[in-house]
Amino acid sequence: MKKATSLHTKLHNRDLVLRTIFANTSISRAEVARVTNLTRTTVSDMVNGLLNEGLVEEVGRGESIGGKTPILLSIAPDSRYLIGLNLAQNKFIGAVVNLHDEIRGKIEVIVDDNDGKKAPESVFKILDELIRKKLTPIVAIGVGAPGLINSREGVVVNAVNLDWHDLRLGRLLEKKYEISVSILNDSKNRSINSNQRRKYVTTYRSFAQTSPKPSIGRGIHASSAGHDPDLDRQGPGSGVYSPTFAPEAS
Repeated sequence: MKKATSLHTKLHNRDLVLRTIFANTSISRAEVARVTNLTRTTVSDMVNGLLNEGLVEEVGRGESIGGKTPILLSIAPDSRYLIGLNLAQNKFIGAVVNLHDEIRGKIEVIVDDNDGKKAPESVFKILDELIRKKLTPIVAIGVGAPGLINSREGVVVNAVNLDWHDLRLGRLLEKKYEISVSILNDSKNRSINSNQRRKYVTTYRSFAQTSPKPSIGRGIHASSAGHDPDLDRQGPGSGVYSPTFAPEAS
């Protein structure tokens, strides 16, 4: 029991430190300790772990307020990647973004309405091409799909325009690509605000894993990654958030 409690505390502290670093362009260890109310020793241990994982990097020195100049920390933007899909009515869009919401690859495929058999093939085509870009590790796939969605089970219950009924899309994608998948109704995706996006992206433990099949984590969503006019409908800077990741259709 003590071992489990210790592990839980360590994961909590790690997420707290990671969340704080992510929320700032750059920040010192001392400032992380001040914001989180963790001891400097704990922060140092957590930061060392994140540095070893490649998730955080040292980016220079800040201003001194007496004593040594502090070393500044920042999220390493290309240490992890996310793939997102938006299954719009007549055009599927897929994109790979890094942890700074910067688009590293984007693909669009025109689809015919009411062709339920061909539509999954278009999804596979997009994902295959994005994965071939060899941006690794990809830690999550998120899908914004139309219609009635069972997000817990990853099932498209009913999508009239795609002629999908009880399609276990999440299971299909996870089995094929061995990457964690999250699916949400596309209209709900757009309703989640930027504060929620930050909260979920920084607590997604899979960012710190190099395993192709994350064991713990939450889904990711980015309806407006980067500044691509086809993706960015809600202004620059908005980006990754839960529960899925999906570029917005133009």
